[in-house]
Amino acid sequence: MLLVFAVGLIAWLLNGLDQSGARPIHLIEAFFDPTRQVPERLLTPYEWVFTLALVAVGLLALARRRFARGGALLLAFMLLALCLRQGVGALDATYREGFDHPDYGAWTALTYVGGFAIAVAIVVSLLRAREERRPSVTLPLGGAALLVVAGIQVAWVIDRQRILADFGAFSWGDYFRDLVDPSLLHSPLSLSGGVSFHEAALLVAAVVVGALAVANRPAARGAGVVVLAMLVYLEVREITIRFQLDWWDDSFDSTRGVLDLLTHVVSLPLAVAGLALLAWPTRGRDPVR
Repeated sequence: MLLVFAVGLIAWLLNGLDQSGARPIHLIEAFFDPTRQVPERLLTPYEWVFTLALVAVGLLALARRRFARGGALLLAFMLLALCLRQGVGALDATYREGFDHPDYGAWTALTYVGGFAIAVAIVVSLLRAREERRPSVTLPLGGAALLVVAGIQVAWVIDRQRILADFGAFSWGDYFRDLVDPSLLHSPLSLSGGVSFHEAALLVAAVVVGALAVANRPAARGAGVVVLAMLVYLEVREITIRFQLDWWDDSFDSTRGVLDLLTHVVSLPLAVAGLALLAWPTRGRDPVR
């Protein structure tokens, strides 16, 4: 079912390429090169990596890998949040008009309604399944690494929003409203949920999954791998753009710049280490009876 929604997202990307006049190579270049600008209809890096995660976990699920259960649950909950947010936006009359667009309105609505149905079906079916809980050495360690990475990112999100609020650019009220109501800044025809929503959803998922991993919950292993893989990709993009624009020299001009530099120096290796701990598990000894 994850693959069904992934195919839908890929179809929208292909349509965006057709409508914008861009070529597939432009999208591929933008995926690896953060300085490459693409039309709005080609969505954002958050949607790109989310689509890849849907495909990867969907294929693992088809192969009946137990590892895929946690990843599928994570992506289903994120998809559910995305579709429920669209439902909140549809309560606004102006936002709802976007679904009446003669060319894309019905297809957009079908995308979110289908996504909601898929997410609910996955959550209900997988939550019924129970995995044997075995002691693990690497799962809590990987969870701890995930929690540290998530904590660092959350601190920067809060600091960035504090600055925007202080300058009157985007209040805290508008920020939290945008997280649950896309009608404030977006149109349903844009298809993008916005960077703030995807950023917050990913970090909330990281905190929850990290806590479950520390508690040695089996499903947290697959979910943690998916979260960390997405975070690693986004962190690499941040580091890449700093090299390309030569921002590193400015990092030493202020305390904030030094902290930003340290964030990237610490976060990427820690995320990769956490990913390795979760992806290649080492079973602990069974308790002595």
